[in-house]
Amino acid sequence: MVPGAHVKLSGPSSFDIQADGTGSYSLSDVPFGVYSIEATAPGLIGSTVATIAAGETTETKVQLEIQSVKISVDVTDGAPPLSAQSVSRDSVSEKY
Repeated sequence: MVPGAHVKLSGPSSFDIQADGTGSYSLSDVPFGVYSIEATAPGLIGSTVATIAAGETTETKVQLEIQSVKISVDVTDGAPPLSAQSVSRDSVSEKY
């Protein structure tokens, strides 16, 4: 995991924590059950599912991947229409 990543556990209880400087996180006294774990860091996201058993220590790794970026552009008809303009040119000629 990435140092400082935000980690969210959702299940029988919910937890929001931040990974430490080595990218590790730990919780104690987590009620047993199945948890969805989502980790995010700038430009990265990852998730996994973990089953926490009563009285046991569970180690779970979350693989972070590059988060897809979606960009949308709205185009509106707010500009005046272009029109053909007449352009006059002066011509210069030389005679010898």
